[in-house]
Amino acid sequence: MTLTYIDANGMIYAVKDVAAVGDCALLALLQSPMFPSACSSCDELSRVTVLFVRGPNLVDCQKMYANVGDQSNLHFEVYLGHVMMPCFWVGTVFFLWTSITFGIKICSHYFNEFREPKVESTGDFLQKYFLHYAQDDWQTVDVYFHQYGSMM
Repeated sequence: MTLTYIDANGMIYAVKDVAAVGDCALLALLQSPMFPSACSSCDELSRVTVLFVRGPNLVDCQKMYANVGDQSNLHFEVYLGHVMMPCFWVGTVFFLWTSITFGIKICSHYFNEFREPKVESTGDFLQKYFLHYAQDDWQTVDVYFHQYGSMM
């Protein structure tokens, strides 16, 4: 039996569950057939993304963290340290960073508080607030993320 998900636009997806061990968002990305990375683990994906964040895109990544960031009010560098810990619950800002790291649009499908299917796209956010990231050749990676928060 295959579990399916129908998004707000009527698109049908086969759902593959991942372990809810704190790394579920990373596991969902890694197990997506559309994710264009050779990363073999959640730790490696976190490390690659954080290295990218600390590189030439640091200012943009700091702005994303300031605008969207985690509700924990952690200093940016402290948050990056937490991202590197196993089983840390990454969220929206990490998906944005992963998008620009790998040149992909991550579409997170979820149910809102009324149990209606919704989708949030890192591509939409970047197009609205960071226009200089050209996305013409970026592929889309769809994930169903059970605790996804709104970017807008």
